[in-house]
Formats: sequence, C-alpha cells, structure tokens
Amino acid sequence: MRVLSSLDPPSGTCTLPAALAPATQLTCMSLVNEQLKIDSTESMRYFTGNDANPSPALQKNVRDGLRAFLRRPLGDKAYKARRLDAVVAMCAGAQRSAEMLEADVITWRGILTKIMIRADLCLAVSYYEGTLYLEEDSTKTRFDDNLAWNYTGRKFETLSSRPSTAATTADDVDMHTLWAVGIKRRLGTLDIVLVGEVDCVDAQYSPAEPSPSHYVELKTRKFESPQLRNLAKWDIQSGLIDCPRIFVGFPDRAGVVRETRNLPVFPIPQDKLDWCARVLHALIDLCATEHGDRTGGINVWQVRMKDGEVHANLMSDRQVARMNAGGPRKNGILPMTFLAALAKRKGMA
Repeated sequence: MRVLSSLDPPSGTCTLPAALAPATQLTCMSLVNEQLKIDSTESMRYFTGNDANPSPALQKNVRDGLRAFLRRPLGDKAYKARRLDAVVAMCAGAQRSAEMLEADVITWRGILTKIMIRADLCLAVSYYEGTLYLEEDSTKTRFDDNLAWNYTGRKFETLSSRPSTAATTADDVDMHTLWAVGIKRRLGTLDIVLVGEVDCVDAQYSPAEPSPSHYVELKTRKFESPQLRNLAKWDIQSGLIDCPRIFVGFPDRAGVVRETRNLPVFPIPQDKLDWCARVLHALIDLCATEHGDRTGGINVWQVRMKDGEVHANLMSDRQVARMNAGGPRKNGILPMTFLAALAKRKGMA
C-alpha cells in the first residue's frame, strides 16, 4: 500500500518545520572478532593528524594488501544487511539503557541518511510498545560491488588513525571491526536513538565525558577527479551524530594518497529534516493503526522508498521466518533476548 508521497500535505501528527536538537552520546559499542562489547572503547581509534604532521596518510598507498583481501572466500565479501541485533542489545545493556529505551524511534544512522537523501531503500519495520524499529531488509543476499573501494577507504582510515588499545597494529585492516556510538536526539516531536560508526576521535575526546564535538569522519575521493560530490550526503551522515569535521584523502590510480583536506560539516537542510520526520510519523501511524493478522507475532512491514514515495506491505509469517532463518530466535525483527530484557525491566518498574 502507498503510505506517503512527497506531494502529500503533512499529516496532523507531524509538525513542521522539524527542528533537530543537539546530539547526546549515551553509549558506545565495540565489535571485535565478532564479539559485541557494550559501553566499550576497545575498537575506538584516535586521529593521528597534528600540527607537526597534519596528513599522516600522505604519500602512503591505500591499495597495499588489496590483492590478498580480494582472494578471501566469497563469504567474506557478501554485503551484510544492517540488522538491529547489535543496536537493541546495546539499548538493553548500556549503563544509560533507560534513556535509550524511551525513544520513539530506534535505528541505524545510515537508514536515516538514506531517507533524507531519498535514496532507493527497502526496510523491515516494526512498532512495539510505542517504539518504531527500522532495519535494512535482509531477505535478499547480494555481493558488495564496491569491495576494492571499500578496502582502500578502510586502509585510509587505518593509516590516518591509531587504535586506542594495543589489540591491533597500526597497519591492520579489519573490515569487520568497528566502533559505534549510540546517539539520542530529538527531531521535531520524535525522540530518536540512532547508532552510527565513528571512524576516529581527536585527542581531546574523553570516554568519561563523551562529546560528539571530538568525532572525526574519514573519507576518500579519487585524486584524478578531486571535485567533491555527495557533500550533501556527507553533511547528513556526519550531521546526524553532530560530527564537526571530515578529513578527506585523495589517492591516485596507483593508490598513493596525493592530497588531503579538512572539511567542515554544514547543517542538514531543513527540507531533508522535514522529509525524514514525515516518513517516520507516517510509518508510526501505519504500524499503530494497521494490525494485520500475524499469528501472535510482532508485525513486520516491508517498506520500500523510491522516487519520493513510500510503500509498505505486511510480511507474512513465512516471509518473517525466512528472513530470520539461521540467526538468533526472534519475534518479528526483535531478538527474543531483547524482548525478555524489556519484559524484565517492565516488571521491575
């Protein structure tokens, strides 16, 4: 069914313009060797640029190790949809869990970015006890068609930063280790918890008093075509977590970084914020009023966004079971362990 079009007037539940309140880091998580560690900075990295050496990756080759990476088994190269398992585990297990679980919306930062830029998007969406949960649709497996570029980007990140612990060496490139932050902020009338990977932080970042003002995003662009495109997307990605700075490297065809630049992050345009607020409100209205007929399970909506329109279809029990096959036990898109934690917290209230 059609849920929303950019040509529709705003719904009564969505007040525009939708102001975006400042971001607060409530928690963070480290993913190391496929192990999730909540409230952990183990996989956090520090930016190594300074006054004496402002461009640590300059004249270094970001293609070193690429051939060995491309010879890995195909399973290592499959694109893995960003499901909510790690996000909700962090929400339930963090020291500031209560604040996170009060949110109206819980999702990944990348999903909100794609909504704002109106990218083609397919999501799995559920609404449970007053909270909207959004994750990427994982019913279709595909291979990452940007493997080489993704590797060189991660190599640039590795060369431009150092680990916060001695767990890895400076030259290690690990595509599966990440450090992500749990941010809470208000968009219009909605309290949103969004989780986003942070490439590194500056030397002033304090885990005891974490501030997004010390985040640093790292990007690469081809040296042969240095005109910077997609700046609006970069601004939205960084702006959603209140990251103030983007450090860009420009490798040539051989992979050698020939130039670097520091870019400021500009505010997210109001029309992008308004569209995101409209989409989220429309999905909440849909989920709260259309109950469907799943037999005892939490409803899951397959939501498709394209060309300024949002369409949704209620997934069947069979579709949901197929989506969750081989993973942890779930009710809809929510892990049973998370639902048990919610029930326990509710019983203690």
